[in-house]
Amino acid sequence: MDPQITKHLKMVSTNSIPIIDFANWSSSESTPEQRLSIAQDLVQACQKVGFVYIINHGVPPSLLSEAFSISKELYDLPLEKKMLAPHPDGPTVHRGYSYPGLEKVSQVISSDEKVGEELRQVKDCKVIITLSAKPQKFNEG
Repeated sequence: MDPQITKHLKMVSTNSIPIIDFANWSSSESTPEQRLSIAQDLVQACQKVGFVYIINHGVPPSLLSEAFSISKELYDLPLEKKMLAPHPDGPTVHRGYSYPGLEKVSQVISSDEKVGEELRQVKDCKVIITLSAKPQKFNEG
């Protein structure tokens, strides 16, 4: 296994982010039950933890690096430039720039649009923990 991946897996396992192995997802020998189990593990991890680390997904490292590089280019732009490609209205469209606070999992707990709008008013609060400092809270809004 790639040493970079091994390093990340050690970090992931110590931080309790679930690791989902997709090796059997597209294997010609995998059964529908195996694929269902992987899907259920993924859903459970997203619902309970909010993050997952997926291994053996088959996406080449070069493509992942390119995607992260393009994302970094977007997020490094000034806000007014990012807002030239805004996230379209509605919870079912997934493209464009989403400013902090636009998308929240909590706003889709109900199909009632009024409930979603009320939940959108709640400020995001991110906790950043570094190894050399105490946790800091950053409010976004």
